[in-house]
Amino acid sequence: MEACGGAQVNERVAGLDTEIRTNARHDADMRRLMEIPGVGPTIATALVAAIGDGSSFHRARTVLHLVRDRSTPLARWVDALKARAHANVAGVAMANKLARKL
Repeated sequence: MEACGGAQVNERVAGLDTEIRTNARHDADMRRLMEIPGVGPTIATALVAAIGDGSSFHRARTVLHLVRDRSTPLARWVDALKARAHANVAGVAMANKLARKL
């Protein structure tokens, strides 16, 4: 692969972003996922790519085990909070933290 200048990389990224957005607008599963606050075209596309329409999963918990990423800063923060506080307290704290980011 040949080296690209910054402008060329930006153009390629913009083209891929446009393609992801277009595909997400035309896919019913992705449109439904994007109704969830915080889920945009990129996340919806990644989820559909990873799990399809979800029909092969018997419970939502099974999907969570597949897509869970405990290495994000938010996940580490929640895990540390759950270690010292009740899970309900951690859940409310996480919701509060996410709401402030919006």
